Amino acid sequence: MELHSLPEWFKPAFDLRFIERARIAGKSPEIEPLRLRQIELEKQLKAQLVPQLYQLIL
Repeated sequence: MELHSLPEWFKPAFDLRFIERARIAGKSPEIEPLRLRQIELEKQLKAQLVPQLYQLIL
């Protein structure tokens, strides 16, 4: 299998496109309950763990 190197502009362009698409997906109504649950879980972890361990996990 032959590997082709990509042009220098490809990675930043791909990264930007990925970030744009992720931002759009994050605004969809299906994501809101998941985001709220994540916030709730983070608060529980923060309350139960020492700060050093909390930072290590996140």
